[in-house]
Amino acid sequence: EEELMKKKLREMDDMVERRQNELENFIKVEEELETELQEVKKMLEQTLQQRQVDEQKWAQAKADLSGQLSSKTQEIQSLMRDLDYSRKSHEEMICEMEQR
Repeated sequence: EEELMKKKLREMDDMVERRQNELENFIKVEEELETELQEVKKMLEQTLQQRQVDEQKWAQAKADLSGQLSSKTQEIQSLMRDLDYSRKSHEEMICEMEQR
């Protein structure tokens, strides 16, 4: 009976040791996953920051181009008015010359 008890105790010790090893392995895997998670989180934060910078640059470029377009539109309108005025003046000069 004593031998049976010793055998049972050894089996229990073996089982406890296996469980402890499994737990240690689990903890190790958990730590590795946590490290990987932190690395991915850092990469995502960097990507987000870069995207925000890119969006700001695009917004500035869009504003700059919009301002340039507005300026060029005004310039074209001014040139068209000048051309129209020149055409009318030219027509008036021709009419005056024809009347003489």
